[in-house]
Amino acid sequence: MWATVILCIIQISLGAAFYLLTSNWLLGQLDRTLATTATQVAETLQGADFIDDGRLNFQFRDVDDPVNAFLEERLFFIRVIDQLQGEILVSSAGYDVDISPNARAVRTSYETLLLRDTTTTMRVYTLPLEEKALALQVGGSMIEVSATQAQIRRMIAAALLLTVILGVGSGLFLANRALIPIKAITRTAQQISEHDLTQRITRTLSDDELGQLARTFNTMLDRIEQAFQHQQRFTADAAHELRTPLSIMQTGIDVVLSQDRSPTQYRAALESVHEEVQRLTSLTVGLLTLARADSHTLTLHHTAMDFSILANTVVDQVTAIAEHKNITLLREIAPYIWLQADEDRMIQLTLNLIENAVKYTPNGGCVTVTLAQTSSQVCFTVADTGSGIAPEHLPHIFDRFYRMDRSRNRDQGGFGLGLAIVQQIVHLHGGEITVASEVGVGTQFLVRLPTS
Repeated sequence: MWATVILCIIQISLGAAFYLLTSNWLLGQLDRTLATTATQVAETLQGADFIDDGRLNFQFRDVDDPVNAFLEERLFFIRVIDQLQGEILVSSAGYDVDISPNARAVRTSYETLLLRDTTTTMRVYTLPLEEKALALQVGGSMIEVSATQAQIRRMIAAALLLTVILGVGSGLFLANRALIPIKAITRTAQQISEHDLTQRITRTLSDDELGQLARTFNTMLDRIEQAFQHQQRFTADAAHELRTPLSIMQTGIDVVLSQDRSPTQYRAALESVHEEVQRLTSLTVGLLTLARADSHTLTLHHTAMDFSILANTVVDQVTAIAEHKNITLLREIAPYIWLQADEDRMIQLTLNLIENAVKYTPNGGCVTVTLAQTSSQVCFTVADTGSGIAPEHLPHIFDRFYRMDRSRNRDQGGFGLGLAIVQQIVHLHGGEITVASEVGVGTQFLVRLPTS
């Protein structure tokens, strides 16, 4: 509708301009005809007796009646005006046209006057004569000009009506075609529910703005579906991890309460419950950390810290575990590497990566911890000579609760949250973490952190 309105405004503007230009051209043609006639008559009358028995005295004097009849039929007249008295002295027409005030002025002028007792307008040209303060007036009817103007107005009105009809019709047709992708998006959105996030806009999409919108909508649905599936897996895995220690605790308590036990048996049951409570506490802390990171409420306390000292301290803490498994723990830590970071979270990050490497490196293997600095970032690397990670597992290594060997991880006390927490800590510090692994060779985790 707006396009049709704008098109009509343009049509009206162009029509009005055409009407005005054509009207001015027609009026100019009539004015030139009157001026030419007046000039020719004035030259004929120069030096002659202007008044002869109440009739114009000029070269058509011998054929006055036919000429006058012709002029009168065409509503064309020639007359002489007394400028001092404002009276018509002689006229070639038998009809009256009012004398305007301009006829008394000694100047050339064009006027539009009304034919007395009619609605016919006459165009009158006044040419002052030198003798006796007289003025020659030549007039012509504007009927043909008005008829042409009326025809132009009808043509403009018809064109405007046709423009409205074609504009509305074509506008509706084009709008409906243009809105097909929008309707497809609407239908797809209506079909989406929490039980079905697989709906997509399957219509062939163009490269225009609506096509880009539809593709963006499909991409958004992909992200939502992935996030929803991730949330479902996370909920199921969390429930599974919580159920296992709770079941162990429930079973142990039921066995102990089934009959009287000795103090030693009660103590053993309480120690088992205590162990499971510690596992639940560790799991809860990990889940709380990830939940705060997801909701952007995990607060970091950035301070200037020497990462070299922190890394060496963590390596010292893990050395006893490595020696117990006969694992060589190498360190290549450059001194005096300063970093603006949360010290507690950096300890958690470093400890998780080194413990993870020691945990999955077989006896007699080697773990290398490297810390270096470039002009713009700090590089922290933990490499091991373990069994490596298969290519199909690498894309999911940072997923929550993702474990390649659940039974082995359960025995070693893992929940599959450590690497997910490490990734969140790295991202919160504006860095990135990557993993490279080859089955049978080992795995390397590389953390890059900005220096400021």
